[in-house]
Amino acid sequence: MADESGAPGAVDAREHALRRGLLALGVSQLGLGMWMAASPRTFFHLAGFGVRNDHYVRDVSTFYVALGAVLLAAVPSEPGESRSWRSRRWSTGCTS
Repeated sequence: MADESGAPGAVDAREHALRRGLLALGVSQLGLGMWMAASPRTFFHLAGFGVRNDHYVRDVSTFYVALGAVLLAAVPSEPGESRSWRSRRWSTGCTS
């Protein structure tokens, strides 16, 4: 695939970089959130934030899990295919 400058592969390289970046961020956020939810004590011990509050750590973990899930859902499909399940859904007019 060529971009506006006519350089073949430039768009593919950007798409692969975007895919790798979203996967790395999504997996790291999801993993961090699951660790915080499963064992707030070990997370707090390693991080060492002021007074320990397991309830707060678990509250924050839900944000990290949700962020990781959204990032993973945003990962585009392989080049040459439809961009993602969202674009297929919207292009067919399905809104529910």
